Amino acid sequence: MDLTHESYKSGKFGIVILVNGALESIRRDIVKDLASKYQAIVINLNQIIIEALLTSTTDAACQARQICLNVGLEIIQAKLYTKQKELQEHELEQCQLQQLADLEVKLDSPVELSDDAQKDEGK
Repeated sequence: MDLTHESYKSGKFGIVILVNGALESIRRDIVKDLASKYQAIVINLNQIIIEALLTSTTDAACQARQICLNVGLEIIQAKLYTKQKELQEHELEQCQLQQLADLEVKLDSPVELSDDAQKDEGK
């Protein structure tokens, strides 16, 4: 896209096409076809952003890196919290199952008669 004054006067504005999608393999084919049809240059914004974050020393790049770090930390903490809750629920379930098993053992074991009950049976 040419933004010079001369291109504006001549009416040549150009176009910008942003291609976004989940599957990179599908996007790649679409981008190739569009670039070929319009004789365009392909710019990978993800790569530009990643390189800027990694190499730039500007305040904006530092803030962007900090934001990425904070978001990453929040994601890790959320996953850790979820795993801890799952572990607690699993441990509680195991404890309840063990209590049930202990109760079943007690119910299945023979009941000893008290001395009074044995005397009554002897009569």
